[in-house]
Amino acid sequence: MTCVAFKPDNPNIVVSSSYDETIKTWDITSGSCLSTLRGHDREVMSVSWSPDGTRLASGSLDARVLIWDAASGEQLCSLRCDSGVLSVAYSADGTK
Repeated sequence: MTCVAFKPDNPNIVVSSSYDETIKTWDITSGSCLSTLRGHDREVMSVSWSPDGTRLASGSLDARVLIWDAASGEQLCSLRCDSGVLSVAYSADGTK
């Protein structure tokens, strides 16, 4: 794992990013994996919840930031960058 973030509205749920190019959500009370998101072509270095817990942002060495619907796992947006993305974060109001 390269990054772990707690869900803002449910601290028993975390999301992780990994060298295996995946993003996973976990229930920390049971230790079970709830979902696996795939869409990056290289290691996923960072992941962040939106303040309302409805979206995820992930950054990867594939030079992309992906925005996901946290409930459905649908990829909502792909942003191309000039180089690998080491960290992602939402603005406090969740709009950026």
